[in-house]
Amino acid sequence: MSSPANDVWYQFVATGYNVTIQVNGLGIQNPNVALWQGTCGSLAGRGCATSNNGVVSLFVDQLVLGNTYYIQISGDDTEEGDLYLTVNNNINCDNCMLSSSLTVNPAPVNGMYAPGQQVDFCYHVDTYAEVNTNWLHGVQLAFGAGWDAASIITIPAQSYDQLGTWAWYPGGIIDNQGTPWPAGFYYDRFGDPLGGGTANDGDPGNNFGDHIPDNINGDQNAYIIPPNIWEFCWTVSVSDICVPGADLGITINTSGDGESGSWSNNGCNNDPTYVFNAFTSCCPPDLAVTEAGCDGNDGEVTATPSGNFGPYTYEWYDNNNVLIGNNTNVPGPETLSNLAPGNYSVHLTDVNNCEQIVNFTVGSSGTVPAPALSSNAPICEGEDLILDASIVPNAQYFWTGPNGFVSNLQDPIIPNAQASNQGVYSCYVVQGACTSATTQLNVALNPGIPVSFTVSPPVCIGQSHTITYTGAAIPGAVYNWNFGNGVINQGTGSGPYTLTWPSPGTFPVNLSVSANGCTGSSNGTAIVVANPVPGFSINPNSVSENNPEFNVFDGSSGASVWNYSISNGTSFNSASFDYSLSSPGTYYITQTVTNEYGCSAELVLPISVRPSSSIFIPNAFTPGNNDNINDGWGAVTYNVSDFKLIVFDRWGEPVFSTIDPNEKWAGYKNRNRRELIKQDVYVYKVWYTDAEGNEQNLIGHVTVVR
Repeated sequence: MSSPANDVWYQFVATGYNVTIQVNGLGIQNPNVALWQGTCGSLAGRGCATSNNGVVSLFVDQLVLGNTYYIQISGDDTEEGDLYLTVNNNINCDNCMLSSSLTVNPAPVNGMYAPGQQVDFCYHVDTYAEVNTNWLHGVQLAFGAGWDAASIITIPAQSYDQLGTWAWYPGGIIDNQGTPWPAGFYYDRFGDPLGGGTANDGDPGNNFGDHIPDNINGDQNAYIIPPNIWEFCWTVSVSDICVPGADLGITINTSGDGESGSWSNNGCNNDPTYVFNAFTSCCPPDLAVTEAGCDGNDGEVTATPSGNFGPYTYEWYDNNNVLIGNNTNVPGPETLSNLAPGNYSVHLTDVNNCEQIVNFTVGSSGTVPAPALSSNAPICEGEDLILDASIVPNAQYFWTGPNGFVSNLQDPIIPNAQASNQGVYSCYVVQGACTSATTQLNVALNPGIPVSFTVSPPVCIGQSHTITYTGAAIPGAVYNWNFGNGVINQGTGSGPYTLTWPSPGTFPVNLSVSANGCTGSSNGTAIVVANPVPGFSINPNSVSENNPEFNVFDGSSGASVWNYSISNGTSFNSASFDYSLSSPGTYYITQTVTNEYGCSAELVLPISVRPSSSIFIPNAFTPGNNDNINDGWGAVTYNVSDFKLIVFDRWGEPVFSTIDPNEKWAGYKNRNRRELIKQDVYVYKVWYTDAEGNEQNLIGHVTVVR
């Protein structure tokens, strides 16, 4: 308020929760207005407003009925003048609930639901105004008599101000004034302001409701509610008891906290309710059937509608869905006569276009003998089960039994019967229009014998297979093995067995086990693998000491791994290889070949290394000087044969010859120890055969030094 300023005061006694004060300044340019409560000397401000255009308006809510309130009006500084004052103090009777919506799944068909049908509902508050500061506090549901109220399952809404919890209260609540409220969703606050009670005390009647957080000024404007807020859902089922036309309506009412809670300002009293309408569909009619004779057409049926929703339309069909009767505008029950024994149906439609279809059978008052039943049981599992029914002339047979068995044969057969086929079998016959009584037969099966065995992996020729029985041990069982042309080395009864087969190949192994009158069998296979065939060549298979290299070439078959060993300790793991032997002699190469099954074989071949030949002849010597040094001359040989040496003087006359490679020439002429040759250069010639058998000759010179 402007100060200092002239002012004028008024007072009024509240008759409503809201007040709107409007001042038109007339002669005052900038009027100010304030509202006060309390007593003189102890006033508290409730609100104020200023204006610079000559008009000012002030709205204040949450007044207490019967209390005195004070209005102060002033201008700027010492401003004076006339004014026009309007005070509107009332109880706002506008609606809080402005719009809402209901989602239903499934929707009713022609406005109807069937007995026992489950329906999902979701009610959403779309637009809401907090009139007289009334916050949403409750959503009450009233169900028609056709619903099964005990089946309701509820999903409360999400809180708007997050200061409380919505919950379903099936027994209703009592508000702060002691007034009871029916079953519904109610808001129990745990945050300030509580409005009474204790936070989350489970008693919504003693606290405020769910506040719109955006409404910070407490105004009464309409607010659009988000889709995920204030959506109340429930699931409920139609009563299983069929009452045609039963009320399936639901009335949805909402209440502010001034109604069902602890807020003191009244409001929302006249909010509209949301009404959902539906009713229970029609019910099947009651049928009274009169049997026909076995071969007669004197059967009869009367259909009596449930309830009073005529006129009705009747459509009658036989077992082939052929229309045999059709009547409309029938006020009540209808009778269809002259029916032969058989199956029929009636389609009954009421005035609400609700259709019910009921199947019925016209029986026969005649009699037909029940069949006598037998079988080949007890049998063993895996054998064919043969069922037998006695002959009833001109009859149709109807068998049922375990494991979903049905048959219309007189003597049905169940191949490869198993444990699931044992039990009680039933059979009746239909002769004309007459049906016999049902007779039963209990069929038992002996457990089959599971047979199994293992055969060792593939083996090589000469090795033994091991065959081991792995089935269950059965006392007194007889084991019948069939090994073909396999030779049993060891084993009796259930085994285990060791066997050999004389040749490579795949050999069947069969076993049948008999016990307690039942036999089981199993088949297997034994595989015998041929050994690989060794083979290799050595080129050349004889080498010399001077040229010791040779090649080994693989010639085996069926091998996947090769191993060679030479008698000098060397080994190789390749199919072929090259090698050299440096020392003369005879060596042996062993080839071992292995196939992918581990079968192996070997072959041994020899190779020889011939020694080499060599010859050395000095070119000078000093015979006859008595120093015992270099006194003799001759050839130094190694591994030669057919040796011959001749020495010639310069005139071609022989002076020395020998066939002994170890003999040395002492310098005498033709071994005459009295005639030493003189110092000169002499010619020699040598003939010999080397280690390879080749004839060789040499010509050279030797100098005799004195």
